Amino acid sequence: MHTTLGREPRARILASLRAQNPAVAGPLWHWFGPAIHRLLRRTLGPGPAIDDAVQVVLLCVFRRGPRLRPNSDLRQFVLRTTARIALGELRGQASRRRALSLAPAAPEREHVERLYRILDGLRPRDRIAFIFHHVEGLEIGEVAGALGDTPARTRRRVHRGVEQVIEGIERDPLLASLQRSGRA
Repeated sequence: MHTTLGREPRARILASLRAQNPAVAGPLWHWFGPAIHRLLRRTLGPGPAIDDAVQVVLLCVFRRGPRLRPNSDLRQFVLRTTARIALGELRGQASRRRALSLAPAAPEREHVERLYRILDGLRPRDRIAFIFHHVEGLEIGEVAGALGDTPARTRRRVHRGVEQVIEGIERDPLLASLQRSGRA
């Protein structure tokens, strides 16, 4: 989440969150909505539930606003809330995906579906750590804060995720052929 929020807007948003001012919804969406959407889409995979999950994150941020201190790190708070919602979604998502029978897909969609099947095999916290770090480019410390983990544990989660994704790609003939051809 590469949202840069200046000191003045951050202070206004924090004050509005702490006061439970409904007018904060617009600024929250403006500053964080697109980044939350991108994080959830990349973490959970494509699907219609992403928009709902973004709204749940923003609602949780608003509801927990009174607990924030005036000098709180709003970006880290939003990241942590996003990770918590993603974790809950991932825990219920695996069974829902297995229950769905997907129609034949276009080749590009087939690649994405195969990749998300590999990601479905990761532990939820490992998956979030992998996506937040390698796809979103967040620093290990930021990911650790979002997950409520230590940096050392987060590095282990990321490493485990990388190993499992690479193994999954190597086991999948279609994805392995893309990797060999340099298109992955």
